[in-house]
Amino acid sequence: NINRVTGVDYTGWQTDVGYNGSTFGVFSAGTATPGLDDRNTADVIGWQFNAGLPGSFVLMTPGSTSVILEVETDAKNFTDGFMIVIDGSSATVAAFAPAPPSTGPTTPEPATMLMLGTGLLAFAGLGRFRRK
Repeated sequence: NINRVTGVDYTGWQTDVGYNGSTFGVFSAGTATPGLDDRNTADVIGWQFNAGLPGSFVLMTPGSTSVILEVETDAKNFTDGFMIVIDGSSATVAAFAPAPPSTGPTTPEPATMLMLGTGLLAFAGLGRFRRK
């Protein structure tokens, strides 16, 4: 039985974790519904299939499929990541993860623009000086 599915690393991103029991595209409506979905820490999100809440969940047993597990985030880009499936031991499986945000400025800094403008004025002045 699968007890828990977790995803990492969501540090720095706003997340909303849930699930959807509907059919969506290539995904079929699953039979195992988690009893608890959480984001207890800033970087780990997860779904608990044996939350200890009688009647509020369906165990993820061999041959069953889960409902669609959803993570909504404010990340703009995604990269290769992983999920961890826990059932007494753990297995790491391929998944998507938020891509780290760009650290460099996307527009030139004011000082760079000032140097560029000064250089262009110098070239214009040099060209004018040579014509005389």
